[in-house]
Amino acid sequence: MAIQAPVPTAAGKLDDLVARVAEGSRAFVKLSIRDRIRLLDDMREGYRAVAEESVVAACHAKGIHPSSPLAGEEWLSGPVIVLRNLRLTQEALKDIARAGAPRIERSWIRPLSEGRLAVQAYPANALDGTLLAKHTAEVYLEAGTTEKNLRERQASFYRQPHEGAVCVVLGAGNVNSIPPTDVAYKMFAEGKACILKMNPVNAYLGPRTRARTSSSTRWSTRCISPVRTKRMMSWCGERLGLTARRASAATSRC
Repeated sequence: MAIQAPVPTAAGKLDDLVARVAEGSRAFVKLSIRDRIRLLDDMREGYRAVAEESVVAACHAKGIHPSSPLAGEEWLSGPVIVLRNLRLTQEALKDIARAGAPRIERSWIRPLSEGRLAVQAYPANALDGTLLAKHTAEVYLEAGTTEKNLRERQASFYRQPHEGAVCVVLGAGNVNSIPPTDVAYKMFAEGKACILKMNPVNAYLGPRTRARTSSSTRWSTRCISPVRTKRMMSWCGERLGLTARRASAATSRC
């Protein structure tokens, strides 16, 4: 079964899209943490509702039968990762609401040889350790971050919120969970409204991404169908006053 990619978003619509998202960003940035937690509830339910549909679409796009054991990889690299990411993001916001910052146990922290700190991010609990035994993941913190000042360097957006910002997310095409989780990070860790540009490789997920995040689009997110990356970089450069190279760096760092 062939999967039909959506029609690329017309360049002429981009100005209107950005204007709408920029306007929404000023409302989104004012949402309370409780409202953001409820928004994540809505997004989790929305994603769960289209999870099977998105997996079937991915299977058809790759020539995999949806009932084949190979389809398990599409579940794992798509809905499983996204739903876990949204749940953990929600838990972090609950920690911020309760204690001002996400929880980091002292047992998770270890010093590195060059003087920086590493924080264990995985496994986070016994279930994680059971599912992927002997697998660990750490975050290496920036130089100057110590156990004493670590807490004050967490959740910086929630300590000093900006007045609203827009970020262009260039969706990765190799793993289907990356575009929505990148957007979730920008929205809830940095408080930015997002425009998600889908990769042509998995553009068929664009309409499903719009559906699963429909509750958030009132404020902060728009998903556009593929336009050529060079054209997108040129467009970003024109709007931001950047060269194409600097525009590329800005969108990847935003």
